[in-house]
Amino acid sequence: MGDLGRLLRVVDRLTRSGRIRATRRRLPLRITELGFQTSPPDRFVGVSPARQKRYVQKAAFLAWQHPRVATLTQYQWADEHVSHIGTGAKRYAGWQSGLHFLDGRPKPALAGFARPFVALEDGSRAGAVLWGQARAGTRHRIAVQRWRPASRTWRLRQRLTTDAHGGWTLRLAPGADGRGRFRYAVLGPDGVTPTRAVSGVIRLTRRPGPTTPRLVAAR
Repeated sequence: MGDLGRLLRVVDRLTRSGRIRATRRRLPLRITELGFQTSPPDRFVGVSPARQKRYVQKAAFLAWQHPRVATLTQYQWADEHVSHIGTGAKRYAGWQSGLHFLDGRPKPALAGFARPFVALEDGSRAGAVLWGQARAGTRHRIAVQRWRPASRTWRLRQRLTTDAHGGWTLRLAPGADGRGRFRYAVLGPDGVTPTRAVSGVIRLTRRPGPTTPRLVAAR
């Protein structure tokens, strides 16, 4: 996912040279099997369920950000059975990148998949960029909320309307407004009352001096 630009440059060279037969000069990219195995259950190759949740959300943002990505499909919905057919990686055969464990229990990534939420801290004086997507892909009213430690409550930061694919962006102001904890909630038919579709929480910190771009996913 971090090399989409490089991948498409290779595809374009192959298309121009006739090695790929195509009806258009710049092919769209369809990412059909994106998945991150988790440990548990795969003890040989896998990331923690918490890290899987962050990766799924970052991948959704990277796909949305790239204009030539036409589709992104999660693989799988539920883990396959772990088969012990040998030593090493073969002790954990099958594929365990599901949003559910084999017994049906949801992994943390399920909520992140349904309501991805990330922040891009690029060192801009205009503050960090918040991005989210409310699924299913259609227009939604959402409310970005910020945690207020003094009152120990979530308070409205801004109401927004998503695009036709459920996506939205918000550039935070610099300074105090650019740090703290944020989440977003999908609003009900009245456009005011939050439903229970609440994202994970992003924590931002203001770092002094120039920074390299950092993509932070909700926990």
